[in-house]
Amino acid sequence: LYSALEKVSNSKSFPDNELGRQLSTVSRLMKTQVQRGVNRDMFYVSVSGFDTHSSVGPRLIEKFDEVNSALDAFVNEIKLQGHWERTTLIQFSDFARTLSPNSGGGTDHGWGQHIFALGGSLKGGRVLGDYPDDFSEKSPIALSRGNMIPTTPWDAIWNGISQWHGVTKKSDLDEVLPMRNNFPAEVLYNINDLYRMDSKIRPPFSYEQEEMERDLEGMGTL
Repeated sequence: LYSALEKVSNSKSFPDNELGRQLSTVSRLMKTQVQRGVNRDMFYVSVSGFDTHSSVGPRLIEKFDEVNSALDAFVNEIKLQGHWERTTLIQFSDFARTLSPNSGGGTDHGWGQHIFALGGSLKGGRVLGDYPDDFSEKSPIALSRGNMIPTTPWDAIWNGISQWHGVTKKSDLDEVLPMRNNFPAEVLYNINDLYRMDSKIRPPFSYEQEEMERDLEGMGTL
């Protein structure tokens, strides 16, 4: 792996920050797909500094600038590599924050989280999930200090992403997402909810398109 990485470089420059350095390595790894003998990859990167118990405003401006510059470089690099249509980037966090501030101008640990997704094959420009119509403590999903009870399960988005990544059989999905059967099927996103499945877009795996569509049809998602 080290030898393969030594032979490739990025066409775009990446910011010298925590996330930028990680995404720079990921984009180089994507260039070594053939040498590594793989037809699909999953990479995990992380960025710290969002546990804003104080001074949330200035900290978020700083962190958002870092994330934005790193994502901008990564997207431009992956487009140059020709992998953008075959790439999905998911942002998620350990937990959310309280909607009301604390005495230090920050926020404390909350329930749930927000997720955003980027990718050339996604049906983008949308907000999915149910937006609360009442943030007061009279709301059935509101707790103290603006803690909101999630209405969309963690498994929802991963259900559709897993299908796009080649996990299409029900038994395989149940193994990858063992909690998904605890929720009604209508709250789980499937591949067609999240992705544009036109003829120009190929999922990132060697699975034959006809086999994938047959499996999905049997699950009632096509």
